[in-house]
Amino acid sequence: MVHDGQHIIFTRYQTSAIELWQLDLQTGREVALTSHGDINTEPRYSPDDRQIAFVSTADSGHFNLYVAELAGDRLSGSRCLVPEHTSSIYRYTTLTPTIRFNPSWTPDGQHLLFVSNREVAYGTGDIWSVAVHAPGDLKNLQRRNGVARAAAGRTDGRRVLFSS
Repeated sequence: MVHDGQHIIFTRYQTSAIELWQLDLQTGREVALTSHGDINTEPRYSPDDRQIAFVSTADSGHFNLYVAELAGDRLSGSRCLVPEHTSSIYRYTTLTPTIRFNPSWTPDGQHLLFVSNREVAYGTGDIWSVAVHAPGDLKNLQRRNGVARAAAGRTDGRRVLFSS
C-alpha cells in the first residue's frame, strides 16, 4: 500500500511472525512498524495518512481489526476496533471466534469497511462497517456469505465494491 507517494507499507515474515514494515521510496530505508511476534497483515493507510488500519492476532490470537496512529516511521496507540465475539452458529470450517479481515477506509476516514464471519455459518462472511472513533457503531452492510474483498467507493463514498 502506497503512502503519500513516498512510502510503502508491507508485511514481512520474520521469526515465526508476520510484521508490518514501511519502505521509504527515496532512500530505500526499511523500518519495522510492529515487532510483537503476532500475525499483522492487510495494512491500509487512512485517507489523511495519519493512521493505519490492519488485521492482527495480537491480544486474542484471532484475526481482528486494529487502528494505530502513524507518525513518521512509528506506530502508536494501537487499538482493537471490534470487541471479541464468539459465534452462536456452528461452523464446520472455521473456529467459533469471529474473524475480521480486509479493512478499507471510507474516503472521509471516519469508518472502516471489513469482511467478517460474525454469525455466518458458511463462507467468509458479510460486509461490515465500524466507526473509527466510535467502535460501538458497528453495522452489517451486506449479507453475502462469501465476500472475499470489500472496498469503499473512492469518489463520493456512497458505493461499496466487493468480490464474492
